[in-house]
Amino acid sequence: MLREYVGSQENRLVEFAVKSFFDGPPRYNPVVLHGPTGTGKTFLALGVSERWRQCYPHDAVFVSCAPDFARGFANAVDTNDLPAFHGKSRGADLFVLDDVHLLPRKAAFQEELMRTIDALAERGRRVLVTDSKTPSADGILLPGLRSRLLGGLVVPLAAPGPAARQLLLRRLVAFHQLSFSDAAITLLASSPSDDASGPLTVPELNHTVLQLGHAAAPLGRPVDIQQVRSFLRKRTADQQPAIADIAAVVAKQFSLSMKELRGPSQRRHVIRARGVAMLLAWKLTNTSLHGVGRYFGKRDHTTVLHACRRTESLQETDPAIAEAVEELRNQLKTVKTEASSGVRRRRGS
Repeated sequence: MLREYVGSQENRLVEFAVKSFFDGPPRYNPVVLHGPTGTGKTFLALGVSERWRQCYPHDAVFVSCAPDFARGFANAVDTNDLPAFHGKSRGADLFVLDDVHLLPRKAAFQEELMRTIDALAERGRRVLVTDSKTPSADGILLPGLRSRLLGGLVVPLAAPGPAARQLLLRRLVAFHQLSFSDAAITLLASSPSDDASGPLTVPELNHTVLQLGHAAAPLGRPVDIQQVRSFLRKRTADQQPAIADIAAVVAKQFSLSMKELRGPSQRRHVIRARGVAMLLAWKLTNTSLHGVGRYFGKRDHTTVLHACRRTESLQETDPAIAEAVEELRNQLKTVKTEASSGVRRRRGS
């Protein structure tokens, strides 16, 4: 795969953040990279650690993911070997922890990370952490850990825009020695971001290039725009969740029963959750407003439209709602993927 991070207008702060690691004493500590799956957090974190080793071959570099960090600490406690563990983690010149959102909720693990960050900061050593969301919205973090992460430089990562995706596609095509027409690359790069499946992430772009390229190879001609159109239509259809799936994940997210979500309750919390469910059902499926309303308590289409518009407005003004909608979209992708895999397994059994 590619070894170079391809930035874009969406991620202008990334270059500044990465350069800050190599420009004298740390101005920001820790640096937190956050964003949804596929935006390159781990790629960047590992890239920084690799470059650090090249620039400072005699420095100690600690690189781990949060679950492994927790297991290492627990094992050190069980074996009475904390000094060795601290020697590696707190003695590092560069400390990199990936996926802090996967750190166990148990206070002991989070307090260990807090003390590690404090020890590193006291020695003037650099800390890089990745998270699936901004620390202020990460509900698993203890207040003390959250405040330490927010005290540094928090850098959001977005999915690459059309220009960056086009550059990525051209590099991937060349890397895999495949052939795509310019029109095919342009269409793949500009696939809409408001459909059920959303824009292709970098791993998905790589998989798509391989899938389309290998399918076209026996024909002896470049991948053309018609093949890309067919692929995108199938992708959208495959990733459309059912309304029942949407209602189930929304009910769980907002701690409601399905009966409450679909029922007549006018409590504010229920209305907000129902609005989110209706908006996702309208956006992520081919169901009409009338069909969405029929599922959610036989409501008419104007009620559904009003709920959807109100929820869209809340996304602009209420970070909690915006975060919930984004998280639910990601959950629904997983639900659909698992369901599709299950169908394939049953058919092959």
